Amino acid sequence: MQEALGSAHYGSRYKDHWRPREGSIVSLSLPQSNGVTIARVAAGAKYGFVSPVPAQDGYAISFELMNFQKGELWLDGRSHKQEQLWENHSVFYDLRHEVEAYLEDPFDFIQFHIPQSFLDKLAAAHSIPAIKDLTGPIGVGVDDPVISGIGKLLLPALDRPNEVSRLFVDHLSLALCAHVAHKYGGGFSPPEKVRGGLASWQLRRAQELLEANLDGDISISEIARECMLSPGHFARQFKRSTGVNPKRWLLMRRVDIAKDLLRDPRLGLAQIAQACGFADQSHLTRVFTSMTGVTPRVWRHSDRG
Repeated sequence: MQEALGSAHYGSRYKDHWRPREGSIVSLSLPQSNGVTIARVAAGAKYGFVSPVPAQDGYAISFELMNFQKGELWLDGRSHKQEQLWENHSVFYDLRHEVEAYLEDPFDFIQFHIPQSFLDKLAAAHSIPAIKDLTGPIGVGVDDPVISGIGKLLLPALDRPNEVSRLFVDHLSLALCAHVAHKYGGGFSPPEKVRGGLASWQLRRAQELLEANLDGDISISEIARECMLSPGHFARQFKRSTGVNPKRWLLMRRVDIAKDLLRDPRLGLAQIAQACGFADQSHLTRVFTSMTGVTPRVWRHSDRG
């Protein structure tokens, strides 16, 4: 791979990283606003390697203007998956890792470079705790309508960067960073007395995976991997977020689903047991009774009454 560029931050060396290739590349940048860089980059197929971005304090967010499928991403030399790089989705990159990429499909995106120094100033100006981590999953597209809206507002300005109002760029870059700080950095809300637990996207993903495997045929390691955590750390943070461990949460969810199904008189207990991931009717009865104090049959009749 090509050698990394010097230590200057990514935003100030943007065009050095996105150099023209055979098949053309378009790189259009707006005037830098408060240290935030906004640029549009597009190229045809088989662009190849992007000049590596050295590790630095800051983040890059790409707003995708077309679907992108085929390419590779490395963080600190280790392969990192990319998913859901779809049109109108936003993708986060933590530049505290050295970032390298190889692009095969055509691409077109608006990219925002947000240095940590800007987030520090934003936090200080609003008397909130320092924003040290953004929780957006690295390399995985998220459907964020606010970033999408700001990106679309910037498109006409990027077509004529020499004519754009600096005040317009300042307002939109501040709006973007305020939104990112609030939604992904925990800013602009009173600090909680007790912090910890999974990020909202991690908890949502873990619960989705557990519900998709009601029979328990998924390991903690698999769920932790999806949340980009070690199994032990994931299990501790899941319990901190929900008050119970993943196994107990799954049992509780099975029972909740069983209660909903018991309201349908057409369904037998064996059918309900199977639908909820229990081994059989007897297993359903044991777990249900231990958690509610009554058998499924008694609960069904009492609920109807």
